[in-house]
Amino acid sequence: MTRDSRPTLSILVFGFILFLSSQAYAVYQCDGEKDDCLCGKDNPFPCCSNGGNCTWWAWESACCAWGAPALPTYGDAWHWAIEAQAAGWPVRSTPKVGTVFVRTIGGGDCGGHDCGHVGWVISVDSNGGFCATEMACWGWYGVHTNCHSAGYADGGFICKKGTPCEDPAPTCSTEVTSGGETVIDDLNPCFTRYGTPSYWWEASIGYAGHMWYTYATDDPTDNYGVWTLKVRDAQNYEVYAYIPENNATTHQAKYRIHHNGKDSWVTINQYNISAQFVSLGTYDFSAGGDQYIRLDDSTGEDYNTYKRKVGFDAVKLVPRPSCIPNCSGKQCGDDGCGGSCGSCPGGWVCQGGKCVCVPNCAGKQCGSDGCGGSCGSCNDGNPCTDDWCSGGMCVFTPNSAPCDDGDPCTSGDVCAGGSCHGTPISCDDGNPCTNDACNPATGCS
Repeated sequence: MTRDSRPTLSILVFGFILFLSSQAYAVYQCDGEKDDCLCGKDNPFPCCSNGGNCTWWAWESACCAWGAPALPTYGDAWHWAIEAQAAGWPVRSTPKVGTVFVRTIGGGDCGGHDCGHVGWVISVDSNGGFCATEMACWGWYGVHTNCHSAGYADGGFICKKGTPCEDPAPTCSTEVTSGGETVIDDLNPCFTRYGTPSYWWEASIGYAGHMWYTYATDDPTDNYGVWTLKVRDAQNYEVYAYIPENNATTHQAKYRIHHNGKDSWVTINQYNISAQFVSLGTYDFSAGGDQYIRLDDSTGEDYNTYKRKVGFDAVKLVPRPSCIPNCSGKQCGDDGCGGSCGSCPGGWVCQGGKCVCVPNCAGKQCGSDGCGGSCGSCNDGNPCTDDWCSGGMCVFTPNSAPCDDGDPCTSGDVCAGGSCHGTPISCDDGNPCTNDACNPATGCS
């Protein structure tokens, strides 16, 4: 049957299809598109007189790609997804190359419902959009390639019968290695959300422009997230969590780090951190095994009182030396890994991790011992010398200060040459009848 000899149908509505069960209306060529597939002779859909038919082309594409039997005869495009599922043909919600997309909206009236539109998917983008080859009863001639945004095919995407329709679930393949830092984002298959789906929300912020959040509660755990860690190299790793700039307001985010058969818990105030990684500590991880980071919604904060949010975003693991340096409470000394916790100033020594001053009086008679104490005094007990310290040595300089030589037979005692000297006194009492003399013990007599 040639194009000129087939029945003329005045169909002027985009996507409007008349279901023709009679084999007499089978079309072998439609607006220059020749049906040369073996099953094409059974195409039940007409080619509209003004240049094509979306159902003819979709059936033709499925026939050529899948082989007989192609799709059943579903009538107008609006019916396709409903009838396909009823007949056991799998229908998925997201685009996939080699499927028939179904749109139930638009295309004019087909007896109480929209006529709809169908086409053959040839490419898919990362945002859920797709491109397809299509025909139409009105609007253009022949086969066109058109691209549509996510959500355009509200009726879904019909897959070949008897084949897996849904994509296999992505598997966690990110390995933690000693060769450098490893980041596991919240869209990575190694991150999994659990709990009530309606209590999860997402936002286009945070690390790599996406994060999840739920509300904090003081009830038992409902929603929680797990970052699975596939550790290839046994090593100490410092663990970080990325706190996004919004939707992370809990004061008590309780991270559980399950490592090498042990659990470690770290509580972080997400409210005080914005758009940065925060360290959760350094831990020893074994190779392989059941290891993960977990964060729950049960923070101990009442939902009705606070309405705080628990943010879930990327985590990062950074390899650290196998020995973990420990300088807690230390000013100096060994960090336990061959390194140092610090050095002491000159004259000080490290004792028990503390810097201790050691007194130094070697070769000194006086002066500072270097630790706030004294190496000795310079008092020689002689009032006729000035005592002082010079360069750690005592110096005694004679003076001329008044003094007392302790001799009652002298007076006007003064210091001279480092000793006390007085002038002898006269004991003459003017009486010629007495012998006058001075007794050093008692004085004049």
